[in-house]
Amino acid sequence: MTTVINKLSHLMPKLRFDELQNTARQICYRYFEVDGDFSQLYEDVDDALATTPDEHKEQEKMLLHFLVYRNIQRYGKGEELTDISPEEDQ
Repeated sequence: MTTVINKLSHLMPKLRFDELQNTARQICYRYFEVDGDFSQLYEDVDDALATTPDEHKEQEKMLLHFLVYRNIQRYGKGEELTDISPEEDQ
């Protein structure tokens, strides 16, 4: 999952990627507060991207879902939520 996230991160500025990581973390915490309600998770993702221009919305939505699922997986195992640093192209 981290590989896919890294590839998608190159489609946007680093600042926007960092904003999405912070948003994903908040959505993850909320997911556990509402006892794993996936419908709330999808609403939260849609709400977070409500002001995103249409030309970026689909790629940001896909990336945000990957980030949220990664956080849910880690948090559910009791692991610390960490940011992903996009790898430089080699």
